[in-house]
Amino acid sequence: MLATGVVLGLLIAYGMETAKTALLIDDLVGYNCGRSWFGGQVAEEENGSSFCAFWITRPDQ
Repeated sequence: MLATGVVLGLLIAYGMETAKTALLIDDLVGYNCGRSWFGGQVAEEENGSSFCAFWITRPDQ
């Protein structure tokens, strides 16, 4: 019974570490910004850099 708990604990720990590295925020935002299910809009700076921006209140159009 103890061996089963140890194996199960190791599998859970491995799964959590794998999920944490697979879903880094930088990768998630960089790839999904502007998609309908993620939201946001890519905003570009004058120096060539860009970031993902989210409207809190949309301007009147």
